[in-house]
Amino acid sequence: MKLSTRILLMLMCACMILAIPFLVPAPNMTEEAKEMLLESEEEGEDTGDEIDFGRLFLSTARAEEEDLTVETLDEGELSANPDWALPIDFSTPPAPDKTKFTENGYKDECTEVTIETIEGDHVFWYVAHIRIASPTQLRTAISGKKPAHTSKMAEVSNAVIAINGDYYMNDPNKTTFEWRMGESLRKTLKGNNTKDILIIDDQGDFHLYPKSGEDGEVFNRKKKGGKTVWEYVYPGTIVNAFTFGPALVIDGEVQALDDEYGYNRTGSEPRAAIGQTGKLSYVFVIAATTDRKGHTGVNHKELAQFMYDLGCTQAYNLDGGGSAEIWFNGQILKGSPNDEERSISDIIYIATCVPEGE
Repeated sequence: MKLSTRILLMLMCACMILAIPFLVPAPNMTEEAKEMLLESEEEGEDTGDEIDFGRLFLSTARAEEEDLTVETLDEGELSANPDWALPIDFSTPPAPDKTKFTENGYKDECTEVTIETIEGDHVFWYVAHIRIASPTQLRTAISGKKPAHTSKMAEVSNAVIAINGDYYMNDPNKTTFEWRMGESLRKTLKGNNTKDILIIDDQGDFHLYPKSGEDGEVFNRKKKGGKTVWEYVYPGTIVNAFTFGPALVIDGEVQALDDEYGYNRTGSEPRAAIGQTGKLSYVFVIAATTDRKGHTGVNHKELAQFMYDLGCTQAYNLDGGGSAEIWFNGQILKGSPNDEERSISDIIYIATCVPEGE
């Protein structure tokens, strides 16, 4: 091949290579880079500055990384410094940051709460969607020797949000299985095979046992001195346990109603329920009456279906009627709006784990 031909071919190849950025779309090119290229091509001006294509494409990659970070934050990723873990006891957690509250929610580094109201047939649903970063943020408080208002217990506990518990003090025979913040409140359990148990472990996960674990998953029955004694054999670490129910959803399945279960299972009443929707994700729910006399509400079947529709994998009925109540930032969302606040024995609440002043 002649030298002149070789030179011509080399020049043609060089021209094609230089033209690629103008002819082939660059999917990772920023709008700024495209504008610079177009301006340079259209105006044909020599500004004396070279366009650094490597810098432009590198800046695009950085921009995309920044976009991903923003999207992650927008999705509300929560995190908690390991040192922020709250003790499993009745000590008071940090107070929530008042500036983090909105009209219908709260959000900080480790806590997210969003409240919505859903209008149903003769009922208003108050639903609090909750996500936390540490299982220690799901807590309980008790009133002491005398019942107290949900609002009072929530305020004293620095709660972000709270819902009534199972009112265990209303059982004078003390046949319920009750743990609060790692402590057994009822150590002498004679047995209760008529109610369902909710256990919350140290990972914040729910475990439900219909009829208090009749299959021996929670208790063993043994004969001592001619009497049947139930011994606690649950293998995990219990933080909180409740005896009320019924269990509404277990392992993602709506539960059939028990014809012999108490608490007016078929009647339309104000109700309260708690459910787990995912890892460290929960809902607090109140079914509030729309009737001034409090004659409307839902039955257990309707409540179970509603909790399932919310995406609950586990859901449990709490004390209802005049006790059904959510407290949030000074607001009281009652199942019976026209009734005064009722004194009860215990609440379930969410706390922030962000130290005050952080």
